[in-house]
Amino acid sequence: MVIAIESLLFQGNQCMGATREYVLPPVLLLATRANVTGNVVDFAGATVMETAGVDLLVSANSVRSGQEALRVAGLPVAPGPVRVIVTSNLTTGILANSTGVLIRASNFPAP
Repeated sequence: MVIAIESLLFQGNQCMGATREYVLPPVLLLATRANVTGNVVDFAGATVMETAGVDLLVSANSVRSGQEALRVAGLPVAPGPVRVIVTSNLTTGILANSTGVLIRASNFPAP
């Protein structure tokens, strides 16, 4: 869990775990600005990787588990416009939303 960060680069990580129930997603990222790319995440559970913030770029991740394995939320946690790009992710399910601009492209499955 990485929370309350101004600027975050979460890149090239391999996150794996045993089967068990989680209250929070095993990988939880909350930052004003975040670039989340090239990660491999395999856990049991409905949601295994969640990213929230104001300026988010989430791309080229492989996330496997439940129906909403990868969740991305653009939220006004700091002043300024909310902008989110979710692209080129390979996962079992994506839930992406934003209170501002949201661009989704080339994800499998398409959110």
